Amino acid sequence: MTAATPAAGRYAGLSAANTLCQILLHQGQLAATLRAGERALTLAAGWAGPALPALGSVYISIAQVHDARDEREAAATALRRGRELLAGTVEAGAAVRGAALAAQLQAAAGEVAGGLVALDECEAWLARVGWARPVFLAVLAAWRALLQLQAGELAAAAAWASQQAPTGDPTVDFLQATARARVALAQRRLDEAEALLAALAPAWQAQRLELLALHAVVAQERGVREAALGFLAAALDLAAPEGAIGPLRDAGPQLVSLLHEPQIQGGPHPAFVARLLTIWSTSTGATSAHHPASRPRHAIAPLVEPLTARETEVLGLIAEGLSNQAIADRLIISLSTVKWYTTTIYGKLGVDRRTEAVARARSLGLLPS
Repeated sequence: MTAATPAAGRYAGLSAANTLCQILLHQGQLAATLRAGERALTLAAGWAGPALPALGSVYISIAQVHDARDEREAAATALRRGRELLAGTVEAGAAVRGAALAAQLQAAAGEVAGGLVALDECEAWLARVGWARPVFLAVLAAWRALLQLQAGELAAAAAWASQQAPTGDPTVDFLQATARARVALAQRRLDEAEALLAALAPAWQAQRLELLALHAVVAQERGVREAALGFLAAALDLAAPEGAIGPLRDAGPQLVSLLHEPQIQGGPHPAFVARLLTIWSTSTGATSAHHPASRPRHAIAPLVEPLTARETEVLGLIAEGLSNQAIADRLIISLSTVKWYTTTIYGKLGVDRRTEAVARARSLGLLPS
């Protein structure tokens, strides 16, 4: 039998560490996930030569922990390093996880268009490397619908919800079902949302926490406050020991009034509840891709919020007279992403149509006259 090479042994070790991190994440054990990931990083730091690409998956797991704890700057840093290491590899599962988290962080920063681009780019990459498996595409499609929901594109999100089908992968099917429930909530179809959630049998603690938070929102929307408080108390019991802010933060602002209730305020997790309320009180609009955001519609001269490089590029193509579909083809992004860009551009310029956008941009020197 041929002895394994040092490189092969290291790859196997990193693969095992990554599997452990993902299992611990599913179990809701954030601290243990972080310890396992940091041990892998420490071990790899002692190896000669460049960092192995497989280390990228570990970084992404660490980024997911930081996001769950609402430590978004740390999450972005770890995610960036993970995606750098994965560049040029065919680690499709890790790439999809990274793209989904990148989309969430972009949306949390108010850059929904950037999040949609991250999803589009991952889907295009999967096609190029021959890994466009239905299960991966289903994950990207679910996150695209959630971002569309935040962008106020309810019709697009609802269209996805009406067309999706189970993949046979329990984790992906759970994501699809909870995303459909969020769409139904946005449509005020509370019976449908409740039925979708009731049909789920979460296999992992992280899924149970998300499910409890969503049940609390549905009950609150129904006006069944005692039931909502019961669901929320159970969710807090799971979330507080690990500092799992994310699932409650992402469930929606409907939880805020519940968090002020005496039985929650006087419960066993006062510091955690206070942190949640601080996050909501300092938030300006939605803080995640899971629920709709309120964005300013009109701008004044000069622009309060400048156009990004990508928005300027899209604006230039609009000025050339290209249709939305032609812009999508030119930039290799989806049509819905182009529509989001145009809406954002119109909002920043304070206009309502293409001709006005071009004229305004030229008056500001953003486009050549």
